[in-house]
Amino acid sequence: MNKPLLWMLLATGLIACKPSGTLHVDDAPSESTDDGEGKSPPIEDAALFAPDHLIEVEIELDPGDWNDIRNQTRDFYELLGGDCLAEPFASPFTYFEAEITVDGEVIEDVGVRKKGLLGSMSWDKPSLKIKTDKYVDGQLMENGTERLTLNNNVQDPSLINQCLGYGVFRAAGLPAPRCNFATVTVNGEDLGVFTHVEAVKKDFLKRHFEDNDGDLYEGTLSDFHDGWNTTFDPKTDDTDIERQIIADITEALKASDSDVLDSVGAIVDLPDFYKFWAIETLIAHSDGYASNQNNFLIYRDPTTDLVTFIPWGADALFMGADSTPAAFTTGWLTQRLWMIPEAREAYINAMEEVLDTAWNEDDLHGEIDRMQDLIVDHSRDPLTVAAYMDEVRRYVADRRGFVESQLPGLANQGVPDEIRDPFCIVDMGTVSSDFDTLYDTIDVPDPFIYDATLIGESFPGNLQLAAVAGDDGYGGFVVATYGVDEGWTELYQVVAYMPAGVGPGTHDLEFGAAYAISYDLTVPDDEGEIIGLILGTVTFDAVGETPGDPVVGTISGDLLGGLF
Repeated sequence: MNKPLLWMLLATGLIACKPSGTLHVDDAPSESTDDGEGKSPPIEDAALFAPDHLIEVEIELDPGDWNDIRNQTRDFYELLGGDCLAEPFASPFTYFEAEITVDGEVIEDVGVRKKGLLGSMSWDKPSLKIKTDKYVDGQLMENGTERLTLNNNVQDPSLINQCLGYGVFRAAGLPAPRCNFATVTVNGEDLGVFTHVEAVKKDFLKRHFEDNDGDLYEGTLSDFHDGWNTTFDPKTDDTDIERQIIADITEALKASDSDVLDSVGAIVDLPDFYKFWAIETLIAHSDGYASNQNNFLIYRDPTTDLVTFIPWGADALFMGADSTPAAFTTGWLTQRLWMIPEAREAYINAMEEVLDTAWNEDDLHGEIDRMQDLIVDHSRDPLTVAAYMDEVRRYVADRRGFVESQLPGLANQGVPDEIRDPFCIVDMGTVSSDFDTLYDTIDVPDPFIYDATLIGESFPGNLQLAAVAGDDGYGGFVVATYGVDEGWTELYQVVAYMPAGVGPGTHDLEFGAAYAISYDLTVPDDEGEIIGLILGTVTFDAVGETPGDPVVGTISGDLLGGLF
């Protein structure tokens, strides 16, 4: 498995294990000011989200507090260990007091904290949430809002995926967050360009629905089947913490094929859901609901008593224009609907409608050009950002043709794969693998001349072993040990990706940097099956990055399955 595919799997399986692209874990919902009729007045914050406005955010806080913000992170075992479906993922992040200046407006005594799940974690450029009323009751910005959500784009090197993607949803008439960009400095340090995303809260709901006092839930590795319901996170004070509407959808999906559309349609706004599903697929939202049971919100409007889906964490987009399928069917709702010919036809019609009304290549390319002119020179690496923006342009140009070529065959596709197991850690024991090889040996004809060991409960004994190392093609290097069974029917690999310049000594493995994988050698072009991620260390006794340099050491740690 190559590195980009591994990281895509990590992003789509766990992050931003996607992402918001980053997963959004929020604090307690804020209160709204009442207008005397039971509803708060609308917030006049359109200027804050103006597409052509690059917000300037300056943050000043105690250097020690900033260091604490940078270093706060999530405990991988705590997040996905044990019964990881028992409750929503809790936030480990704490607020720190700061002064902010937003487009010249100075606000003191505000709260600043880190945000994100796994994939968006960053020490250098953390995603941030700012609350002006955290320490001063009722303190708002001049435009009436009390929060800023600033995403770091760690999983989006083009910087534009979120704003471009949410724009497609809105163009189709679906609710989606407003989005623009901000430059951020902390204590005078320029952190570059962030995506400024509208929080999906009461004011958002007011703009899109008749009544904003309904049930709002965030889905993070969540779905509508037994055992998963408790993962949905209530997001407002008015939301039913018992999650009855989630249970109702779960039961409705158990109906017979002849009744399921009526049972689900009585709860979910199916016409809007078909469009939501089509857009997630069209923009290749690889960490969304239809593709990954992740990064979405649902809202039950009391006026209609129907549930609407709202996109979130949309940063892993616009990849694989001619390889990403024309219908994602990982989510249980999408799978159950796909089993019904009438629903498949409705999905196809929705995709055609979206292509006709919301996917205008000229408009999208114009948006990319506008965003590039606005932000690229403010980014930390303008050349790289511009190159990735060109990748998005190519995706936009090519995606329609591929999807339309696939639509005629979709109606006859069979039942999707079974629902996957939940992303809870399975302890697969430990792994230890010694290697004694040379740099630039990845493509040598006989790697078995280089010594290795491979010990662990997930690997058979009596393997013929090899070790290789070399350039990973992405600015670092890779070291791997191979093991082949006696009958040459199974190949095992332990692989670790390391940053350039690593010297002798023991180094912690970053999350997702090392894994074990097996291949069935009796199956031509077998893509392999990941056994698990390795959480541990690499110890180098010798290491160099010039061809012929010795690379000697040990990969060791815990092998964690259940994540793929």
